[in-house]
Amino acid sequence: MAPPTDHMHTAVYSVSANGGRAYVGGTWNEDGTQISANIKQFGQFRLYTDTKPPTAQLLGRAGGQLTFRVGDELSGLASYKLLIGGRFRLLRYEYKNATLFTVAGDSLGPHLRGPAELHLADQAGNEKVISLNL
Repeated sequence: MAPPTDHMHTAVYSVSANGGRAYVGGTWNEDGTQISANIKQFGQFRLYTDTKPPTAQLLGRAGGQLTFRVGDELSGLASYKLLIGGRFRLLRYEYKNATLFTVAGDSLGPHLRGPAELHLADQAGNEKVISLNL
């Protein structure tokens, strides 16, 4: 197996018996020949390279609330931010359903009208900005 060349997006993942993968992380040394990670359990571990950014789809805009389905194929979602007209609007994350949503009665932040951007980043450092008009 050839050593990975994309150290920025290559990390250690825990691999389960059924083939599932979980992001662990890791830090490469300066010459890119070794990676070290803080591993807190026994198991099988592999290096994977994640170059695909997270995805999002607007599911609905009912009752003064926005709902997005989000996903990431490998490393998992690390951060998210919704800007409406350049101003921050609070989002909540529901892990079980992989959804981001605003709260209908939330009066903090701008109204859900005008140009908006959803900023997503995964744990491997891939980023995506989704532009929409509300």
